[in-house]
Parts: sequence; C-alpha cells; structure tokens
Amino acid sequence: SSYLHFKRDKYFLTHFYGSWGNEMNMKEEELSYGMKIVDTKLGVEAGDMHTAAYILSFDKPATEDDAEVIMGALSWSGNYRFTFDVDVDKHLHINSGINPYLSTYTLEPKQELITPKMIQTYTKQGKGQASRNFHRWARNYIIPISTNVRKTVINSWEAVYFMPDANNVKKIIDGASALGIEMFVLDDGWFGNNYPRNNSKAGLGDWQVNKKKFPKGLEELIEYAAEKGMEFGIWVEPEGVNPNSDLYKNHPDWVIQQPNRQPVYIRDQLTLDLSNPKVQDYVVKTVTDILNKYPKIVYVKWDVNSVFKNFGSVYLSKDKQQQLWVDYTKGLYSALERIKKSFPEVIFQACGGGGSRADFGMLRYMNEFWTSDDTDAYQRIFV
Repeated sequence: SSYLHFKRDKYFLTHFYGSWGNEMNMKEEELSYGMKIVDTKLGVEAGDMHTAAYILSFDKPATEDDAEVIMGALSWSGNYRFTFDVDVDKHLHINSGINPYLSTYTLEPKQELITPKMIQTYTKQGKGQASRNFHRWARNYIIPISTNVRKTVINSWEAVYFMPDANNVKKIIDGASALGIEMFVLDDGWFGNNYPRNNSKAGLGDWQVNKKKFPKGLEELIEYAAEKGMEFGIWVEPEGVNPNSDLYKNHPDWVIQQPNRQPVYIRDQLTLDLSNPKVQDYVVKTVTDILNKYPKIVYVKWDVNSVFKNFGSVYLSKDKQQQLWVDYTKGLYSALERIKKSFPEVIFQACGGGGSRADFGMLRYMNEFWTSDDTDAYQRIFV
C-alpha cells in the first residue's frame, strides 16, 4: 500500500503492542542496519499483537513536543505488515500494507482489489503534534457523526458479567442515574433461550432476548432508563458463535475451519466466515433486527473475542483459501457499511476484546473505540 524512503543519520521507531494499552505497551528503539518487521497474523483483533501504527523520528528520540517525526497508520483491520529496512548507506525503506503471509490473491477478469490506505503525517514538533494532526483529521473526515458530544456510559459487564436480569439492571440504572451518567449499556448475557447465555460456553449467535432474565423483554428496561433520564445501548458480537447454539447447529459450515481437524476454541467460541456473503447477510440481519425492534437503542457495543484458528473456509474454493485473510476483512466492512447506512445516527463502539481493534479501517464505521479492559483510573490516563 505504501513505500517511503529516507536518508538520515539515525532513525528511532516507536510502535505499540498488546490490547491493554497501558504505558508499558509502547516500545521505542533505534533502527540499525537490517530489517525490522512489525506485523500480525491473527486475522481479526490485529491490535492484540501490534497496533497498525508507528512513530518514526529522525536523528534523535522524539518527545511530546520536540523532534522531526513521521507518524503512520494503516486503514485496515486484518493482517498487516510494516517493514523498516536500513541499508548499508543508512537509507531507510518503509513498506506498509496487507501482510503477504499466506495471502496470495487471484483476481478474475474485471475483478479488482483495492488495497488499504496508509495515513501519514509529518511534523517537527514531536509526538504530541503528530497525534493532534491525526486526531483533527479523523474528527473532520473519518469518524461518523463526529461532532456529537459523547455520552458518559455505564456498562453492565463488570457488575454482573453473564448474569444481567431485570432486577439487577434496574439497580445499576438507579445508581448511575443518581451520578448523572447519561447512557446505560447492557453487555453480554442478555440473549439465548434454547442455549442460555449464562457463561461463555453457550448462546453466542442466538440473538433473542432471554425470557427468564427479562420476562417483559428489553422494552421494560429501555423505558425504565428513559424515565431516569438515560439512553440505552446494547452489546453484540455478531462475528462469533458457540458450538452450543441454534446458529451453529443449523449452520456448522459457516465457521472458519479446516476439514478433519479438531476445532480450537478461544473463549469457548469460533469465528464466523465473513468471506461468505450469506454470513455477511446474517450479521447485517442480526444487528438490523435488534435496532428495528428496539428503535430507542441508540448505542451498539460491537465486540469480537476470537481470532482465526484452523484457518480455512468452506465457502471459498480450494485454490482461493489464502484469500480468506483479506476477504474476511472485506466482508466485515461490507456488512458494517450496510448497517451504518440504515442506522446513521446510532453510535457504534468498536471493542475487540478491549482495544484490539483500534484502527482507521474500523473508524470509518465506528464512532469510538473501547480502548482497553484495563479500567484502572491511573493507567487509563496513559491509554
């Protein structure tokens, strides 16, 4: 996607890794002769290994307000690779784009593949100015309805985990309302009947309100929140599925898998194959049905908690298996674009297990990131 070439005496690279985002997850190093690679091969949750961005300073390490700095970020949510190659004459060559690892892509006649954009900024005023350049540009040109002031949010997850119900949710709303919090978000555990979502082992993929936990449906809670002066949001993870679910029982061919291999579970779940247009349609229908049924839901927390394991696609032909890495991300973007077109005023948050999907590709469809599951107030300053 991008090639840059520089000639300086010294180069200092800062890159970011891990999804928890505290101050220990930023690494700065001087580049010497040879190649430095920053990449991911997870398929999704790319930021769980390395965030798709870097800061490069020339001649000396950058501070917040000093040094000549290039900051770059890739607009892509799948596998990517940055290479920083210093030759014997101290020329630095930077290549950025989709990770070529197992990603041979065959184009049919008249078919096109648009590679992701690389966003870059330059300043002589250090990391802080580079960051501000990015923030200003994103607010003005990328984030949907970016001028809206964000609501203060309380989320049910760490209060009740998988066991929200009508009673304990009302108690959370009561306390939050008294503090002046403006938005309640109902997190994981609200769905599934044949396979109730009481833990991570069942129910993911079955997006029906659990009748035992919420006998009067979500309408009761949405109205209760409104009476307390609060808006209502909801958690979804449309890209994942538990084997213990109606969805998996009906469509076992919809998951990423290899034939004749035992499945490998992350958080007791598998990842749906979004290279398949039918799966894309399912994802769109899942979110659309929820927002149509509950038009007062104004906030969606979109999570993803599993990466590719046993890489393979039932949908793709044998000669195009390597395209799954790219086609998954393209399928995700296609689904998100359709959803956002239907619900442009709904605020969408990209979670990604807590910060693993913070990239400019997702920011075209998401209004904000959940930057970290680390909610320690002091460490969040650095996040």
